Amino acid sequence: MKPQQYLVSARKYRPTRFDEVVGQEVIVKTLKNAIKTNQLGQAFLFTGPRGIGKTTTARIFAKTINCENITPDGEACNECPSCISFNQNNSYNIYELDAASNNKVDDIRALIDQVNIPPQIGKYKVYIIDEVHMLSDSAFNAFLKTLEEPPSYAKFILATTERHKILPTILSRCQIYNFKRISNENIVKHLEKIAKDENIPYEIEALHVIAENSDGALRDALSMFDQLASFGEGKISYSTAIQNLNVVDYDLYFQLTDNLLKGDLSKTLMLVDQIISNGFEPIHIIKGLAEHIRNLLFISMNTTIDLLEISEAHKQKLVSQVKYCSYDFLSNILKILSEADVSYMNTQNKRLLLEVSLLKIIDNNKKPISDKAASISTNTLNLDPNKNSTNTQNNIKNSPSININKTQKIDNPLKYANGISTSKTVNSFSVKEKFNEYKTKIENKKELNEENIKELLKHLAREYANTSPVFSNILANLNLSFTDNILTLNVNNILDAENLKNNIIPIKQYLASNLAENGYEIQINVLNNPDSINKPIKKERPLSTDKSKQQIDNNDDEKFFQQLQDRYPSLKLLNDKFNLQPIKPNKI
Repeated sequence: MKPQQYLVSARKYRPTRFDEVVGQEVIVKTLKNAIKTNQLGQAFLFTGPRGIGKTTTARIFAKTINCENITPDGEACNECPSCISFNQNNSYNIYELDAASNNKVDDIRALIDQVNIPPQIGKYKVYIIDEVHMLSDSAFNAFLKTLEEPPSYAKFILATTERHKILPTILSRCQIYNFKRISNENIVKHLEKIAKDENIPYEIEALHVIAENSDGALRDALSMFDQLASFGEGKISYSTAIQNLNVVDYDLYFQLTDNLLKGDLSKTLMLVDQIISNGFEPIHIIKGLAEHIRNLLFISMNTTIDLLEISEAHKQKLVSQVKYCSYDFLSNILKILSEADVSYMNTQNKRLLLEVSLLKIIDNNKKPISDKAASISTNTLNLDPNKNSTNTQNNIKNSPSININKTQKIDNPLKYANGISTSKTVNSFSVKEKFNEYKTKIENKKELNEENIKELLKHLAREYANTSPVFSNILANLNLSFTDNILTLNVNNILDAENLKNNIIPIKQYLASNLAENGYEIQINVLNNPDSINKPIKKERPLSTDKSKQQIDNNDDEKFFQQLQDRYPSLKLLNDKFNLQPIKPNKI
């Protein structure tokens, strides 16, 4: 008995029905609805990456529209003569043309001549042109008229991986369907089904390795599946997968990250040498470690965990390691590795570039917190959703304002680390340091009363002694009162009142950052003349003759300036400090 011919999985398990197509649910639904409602276009363009089902879907579509007994859900019956002839690959109603090898004008003219002959069996003649972007411009132009106004029984399905190479005049005559890459989850499920049908023992981690290296192409995944089944003598394991597919074991990336966390440069370099000795280039380590760090960063935030297309066992390992990784540590590694990736092609010593990048990561991680320009996002430590992150101690020294009007009690600060809502995941020292700093500020705030306000304003006056001496002098000699949650700042003249009014924001911010309560109002009161705060200062000048005009102006200026000094003591301070001289009245 002649042995049965071997078929690769990509051909043996090629879908023959719409419901067998993997990962293209939207396109399948659209085509089935068009068939059920008999609203079929004249030309279709199937575009997308390789190995994701474009040609397969085109064949199923051609088979279904010629089926004599289409099911209610839009599937072919597989029992009528048209379906049987299609399944046996001898249907006369379906023509496939490889545009890569038939890309000349004469090839298209021969196709057009066939279009003029109606089908002998079935309703439609379907022409599937694969790799249509390979047609020459002359061939495209010869095809235009037929594609725009074909006979009612002719349907064209164009398939391509490079849509941008197709003439716009062709695109405008087609219904365009964009096929997407197949997710790792769908590929793993499909491989599991095939492994069970073939009675092939497998490890789920090995199937994930296949899916991750297939780049979303199911055909590539099936080819690797057959290769591993042959290599493992009918068994697919994780160890054989990484060995045969030339993939770095992700456990090595866990070890590498642990060494970077500990700052152990010698072990890091030894591990890099081990990976390179197994035949991997430094760029593989750069990209693989960057992918591992990205996964750690995504695991650290609840909202992004679902974006990772990895196995559950891999996720659990990431959760265990991310406990010891801070946001600063992860973001710093990604920046350094991204720079190394960009510089890789232009460097002569590629291994040295990798080793220097790892050394830079360790050096940055060893720096004390005060030396790091670390920033924490709202997902990392969100103490108040309406406010920015707590200022650092250095910012407090440079500016007397901390805008925290509300506090929130935190029973377990660790659960806010990197947005993880479980106490099992512990963030690093940077988040703890920020929280302790915030907690210290809250505990050191003073009670809201008149005595503490006076003390704080005197301290603020000393802060402004060098930068704004006039404002500092006003604060130091300020007469204030605090009753019924109203803070009244009493000044002697309008100039002082205007100065306080212009600087009221820093006053409010400084009090808010150092007082436990902030539910009060601030008023400015001018003693002996409370209604004149917003009135401009004017002086009356007597009319003068031309002969005495200059002398009168000078005398008037000096007299007016002396009156201002007598009326406003702060102006006298300015005059003594800066030796002010009066100017002409029309310039005041």
